Amino acid sequence: MAALPYMQFYIADYLADTAHLDVTEHGAYLLLIMTYWQRGKPLPNDDVRLARIARCSKEQWAAVRPHCEEFFDVTDVWRHKRIDADLKAVNARSDQVSGAAKSRWNKKKTRHANALRTHMRTQCDTDTDIYTPQTPHRGAFKSGFEKGSKSDLSAMTADAWDKAIDRYRQFVDGRPHASEHPPPGVWSDRFGKPPGYPGCRAPADILNRHGFEPRRLQ
Repeated sequence: MAALPYMQFYIADYLADTAHLDVTEHGAYLLLIMTYWQRGKPLPNDDVRLARIARCSKEQWAAVRPHCEEFFDVTDVWRHKRIDADLKAVNARSDQVSGAAKSRWNKKKTRHANALRTHMRTQCDTDTDIYTPQTPHRGAFKSGFEKGSKSDLSAMTADAWDKAIDRYRQFVDGRPHASEHPPPGVWSDRFGKPPGYPGCRAPADILNRHGFEPRRLQ
C-alpha cells in the first residue's frame, strides 16, 4: 500500500487520552502511531523493532513500553483501533474517487471510439454519396435510390440527379482540367462519366436542363 500523504490527528482527543504521559512517552507514542499510519498496517510485536521505531534505547523502551502499550490491542501485532478505522475510511474514499475517474475515462474512450468508427464509415462510403465543402458527406443520394448494382439506376429520381449534377458543377468551378476525372466522392462512378463527357449516364433531359449536351460514346 502506498504511504498516505497526511494523517488525521484529533488534538482534543489525543490530549485527553495522553494527559498522564511524560515528554519521552509522548514522543515514543507519536512515533509509533505515525509509523503505523505511514505503513498502513499494525506494528510488529517485537521489542527491538518497536524500540527503533520509537527512537529509544533498550532501557528507554523498557520504561516507556507499558505506557504506550495501553493504547494498542497487543497480540502477535500491535493494533490501534482508531487508526484502523481512519485508514479504512480514507481508503474507501480513495477507491470511490478512483472508480469515478476510471468511469469517466472509459466513457471518454467509448465516445472517441464511436466517433472514430463513424468517421471511418464516412470516409469509406463514397459509392453513392457526394461530398463538397458546402455539403455533408453522407446521405446526399439516400433519398434518391438505394445501393444496388452499378448498372441499376432505374430508381434514381430526377431530384437526386439534379443534386448530383449541381454538386459536380460546384466542384468543377475553377477546375477546368479536373472535371473529367473528379474524386469518387464528388461524382459516383455509378453515373458513368461526368456531365458533358461521353459515357455520362444521366438522362438527356436532365443534362439539357443543366446546360450539358448529352454525348454518346464513339
